[in-house]
Amino acid sequence: MNGHLSTAISHGRVWHYQYHCDNLVAVVQPDDSRWQYAYTGTLRPTISLDGLSDLPWCMGIPPLETHDFSLQATHPSGITGVFAFQNQRHYRSGVHATECMQTGDPADPDYELLVPHYFDVMSINSKSLNDPGLHEMTWHYNYEYSLETLWGHHAEPPAYPCSTCTESKTVTITQPNGTKHRHTFGMRYHDNDGR
Repeated sequence: MNGHLSTAISHGRVWHYQYHCDNLVAVVQPDDSRWQYAYTGTLRPTISLDGLSDLPWCMGIPPLETHDFSLQATHPSGITGVFAFQNQRHYRSGVHATECMQTGDPADPDYELLVPHYFDVMSINSKSLNDPGLHEMTWHYNYEYSLETLWGHHAEPPAYPCSTCTESKTVTITQPNGTKHRHTFGMRYHDNDGR
């Protein structure tokens, strides 16, 4: 139905999927119990190019667009999970200045960043579970903010990976009991980026 899964059948049992616009709002199980979903905001915000900085050699970074999204999922038993996201900017280190290409009229050039040293993505801020009759449990996520710029000079060839560029970043998760777990991720281009 409109490109969405409407039913699934296995061994004579049937699941029904219900939508509002493009959002899944319920899954009715074979015993007529149901999962329910509610959303606020969008995971695909419209990005404005207003304020895009046009400094030479890709030295400008556009302002971060502020967008929020939340998903509430309710289990057939009544337990509810709420997942809150926010558009956040994450950086990678070690992108050389030669990844910025000069194009167009040499008297009034444009600059195109072929390998970005940052990316904006909807990132989880918190998640919570609420069981009727019991207490709510919440996890909070804190992302290390480290502004990274291009390294080297656009007239010099790169020597990857950059041995002096920041190697890693952390995400700290505060557990419902107050303890903190720190996760470390690689962020150096041509080395450990994404690991």
